[in-house]
Amino acid sequence: MRLLFHGLFFAVLGIAVSGCQRTPEGFPKVVPCQITVVKEGVPLPKVTIMFISEGGGKEWFVSANSGDNGVAEAQTLLGNFSKKGAPPGNYKVTLSQLPQVPDELTQQQRFDMSPAERAADKAKRDKLIAESRSFPVEFESSVTTPITIEVKDPNTEIRLDVSEWIGTK
Repeated sequence: MRLLFHGLFFAVLGIAVSGCQRTPEGFPKVVPCQITVVKEGVPLPKVTIMFISEGGGKEWFVSANSGDNGVAEAQTLLGNFSKKGAPPGNYKVTLSQLPQVPDELTQQQRFDMSPAERAADKAKRDKLIAESRSFPVEFESSVTTPITIEVKDPNTEIRLDVSEWIGTK
């Protein structure tokens, strides 16, 4: 019985302590912010979205990763502390998405290739990656991205249509 009491005591203590993580100094007030990146009306999955404050000089940063449904929830990070949402304000937005290129060869098959075969395979894969790129390179830099958004109080839902910048493939 005593063992059960001690086990319950430490379980409750652990829950209480973990729920009391202090917000670090300098962490901004955040509001819920959902963003969906679409191209020609179709949500894009697995997009990494970075919000760069137009005020600059911030210690915190905001990012989001869209799931298979294309929807992403903004998250603000400062050191190892994070909280869902984004501080209200204006942002430049960068987008990146890992190319989805099928890999037909095993690691052993690549190992068994001659240098010429390996070079040809690499060239083929590099071409597939370039052709499958969802966003132009300028979308990956806060200096060259054409995208800006505003996060408003209390909730912000952004539908970001990139069709005008990317066009059709």
